[in-house]
Amino acid sequence: MPAAISVWDVATGNRLHMLQEEAFIVEMAQFSTKGDRLFALVDGTAKIWDFGTGAILRTFLDDILREEVGTAQLSPDGARLVTGGKYGLINMWDIATGTLLWALSLTPRGQHTALTVHFSPDSTRVITTNRGLKAQIWDAATGVLLRSLAMHKQEVISVQFSPDGALIATASSEGVRLWDAALETRSPSVGSSPGRFLEHFL
Repeated sequence: MPAAISVWDVATGNRLHMLQEEAFIVEMAQFSTKGDRLFALVDGTAKIWDFGTGAILRTFLDDILREEVGTAQLSPDGARLVTGGKYGLINMWDIATGTLLWALSLTPRGQHTALTVHFSPDSTRVITTNRGLKAQIWDAATGVLLRSLAMHKQEVISVQFSPDGALIATASSEGVRLWDAALETRSPSVGSSPGRFLEHFL
């Protein structure tokens, strides 16, 4: 039978909507901040529905490389969607128009990777890791590398901004490290700043 996404009323436990898809796997689902859109990864593609009507508004998949999407996130301001391919391709999309704003590759072509992507709370930055020894922070509008956070000796498996955007947490098998998320003003031609390490938790 086709995979389905169900939306439930938390107070009553009643199912409000069920969005049917002729698909094998629904990997994740996320509401927009306003609650009027529903996003999901379906069989490796990113899709957005109108929550009121159940209609599919957008399907996001790179038309050139056709790389299967492994992770994705809506920006908190609801304007953009960042997708991470299973072979290291990062795509930034405009939700209103479906336009690909920028793209970059974090690994050599054909090399499988487990990618993580997260927006900052103000939607201006994206932090990524591709299971290497560092996390990287990108300008969400341009795709310019702002910063690399590299003090781990084991693969970084998870990254996240704090709710206020002041801190960044990076995690590996050796523990969790906290970083100051503030960025110094610096010309892109000079290179990325190294980041300021704050704490290490085992």
